[in-house]
Amino acid sequence: MRNRRNPTEAEKALCEVLVKDLDFAGRGLKRAVPIGPHVADLVSFDERVVVDFEPHTQGDAAAGWREEKRAWLAERGYRIVVMEARVVETDPPAALEDLRGRLAALPPPAR
Repeated sequence: MRNRRNPTEAEKALCEVLVKDLDFAGRGLKRAVPIGPHVADLVSFDERVVVDFEPHTQGDAAAGWREEKRAWLAERGYRIVVMEARVVETDPPAALEDLRGRLAALPPPAR
C-alpha cells in the first residue's frame, strides 16, 4: 500500500478552501485515506466519492497504477472525480466550484 503523510500541493490548496466552505462541512471529505491497497487523495465514505488529483506529469508506470486504482475503487462502488492538480493549485476557489458542480452531477451512489 502506498501511504502518504504529507499532502500534495493540490490537496493543500483544495483543503484550505474546503474547510472554509459550509456547503462542504457535512460531506465528510477526508484527505489521504487508505482504501484497500490504495490511498485516496480525498474521500467521502458516506457519499462513496473519491476525488483523485491528476498530477502535472507522471511516468507510464504511475499512470498505469493510477488507472488501476480508479478501476479498483469504481468496482467497489466509489464514484471517481478526477481533477487536474495544476488547475487546483492555480485557482483553488474555482476548483472548489468545479468540484461542487461535478458532485451535484454524479449519479446517486449504489447502496
